[in-house]
Amino acid sequence: MIDWFRGVSCYDFGLSSPAFSTDFKDMHDAFEAFFVLEGQARQDPNRHIDDQRTLVDPLLSVCLAILRIHHGMKAGWSMLRLSQEMASLPCCDLTAAAYEFYMREYPSLLESVQHVHLREFLEQYYGRSSETKRSLDLPRIAATIKSLHARKNAAYGTAWKKRGEVMGILGNVARKVDRIEQYMSTGAEMGDESISDTAADLFVYLLKYQLFLMEQAPANVILVQFVGREKATLSDDRWALEILVDDYQGGHTAPRSARIVATDIVVNFERLFSMVSEKKSSIEQRLDAARRASDLAFELVCAFVNEGRGYELYFLNS
Repeated sequence: MIDWFRGVSCYDFGLSSPAFSTDFKDMHDAFEAFFVLEGQARQDPNRHIDDQRTLVDPLLSVCLAILRIHHGMKAGWSMLRLSQEMASLPCCDLTAAAYEFYMREYPSLLESVQHVHLREFLEQYYGRSSETKRSLDLPRIAATIKSLHARKNAAYGTAWKKRGEVMGILGNVARKVDRIEQYMSTGAEMGDESISDTAADLFVYLLKYQLFLMEQAPANVILVQFVGREKATLSDDRWALEILVDDYQGGHTAPRSARIVATDIVVNFERLFSMVSEKKSSIEQRLDAARRASDLAFELVCAFVNEGRGYELYFLNS
């Protein structure tokens, strides 16, 4: 636990814990009401729970609200819904913990934090200051990634998906994730590929995977930029991939440390692989998971540049 401490806590930014204010004589009734309401949230998280009359204890009220969000995410809430629900929570340590938990899968959730002191804490916690953000030349990183893809696509063509979604596409993704995990454990790079190249390749594979899924998705799932393009060949369309890369040129905060992002990537990929291999997920669910994985991969690319381990991503096109 000491090794994972990042030298800053939410209490340094004025956040505090919601008070447990229930008298001992009222505990039975308070907890009984809490578990009834929690059961309702578990059964239907979309139902608004009015706990104002039933729960007057601040700690129990916040815990109930966070549990409702948990049940909602398990039921398939979108990131937009998540950000809206999180914004309704009070500025306290439990809310900070909830943001930290969900930002492991949704790093861009930071952009929706409305509480000033909570946002300041999370930016400091993840090392995302405006000064660091200005130091990253995102258009140059995007241009370099597109150049790397053009070069490798000319050499390998459609081999990345030759053996299908699990063995082919996710097999290639797994190979990159394993390299990143190994690098973080040993510091050893492959002789023919730098670690920043590996992160860039992972990002590209995940974007191509999104396009592969869009080929099979209903028309209303296809991005508006691709309307009118040949749907059956989106994953082979260099222009389509470059559109997705360009979406990352603006609006992204500076990255967390590479080690933290890499850990999130490994965990996220295991979930994605399980989702696909067990064949229990829809195209839309897999596409959403692939987008989350792409966000993490791009954050890792930026983290390596930010930490001085990816300067070739700046200078390749200079």
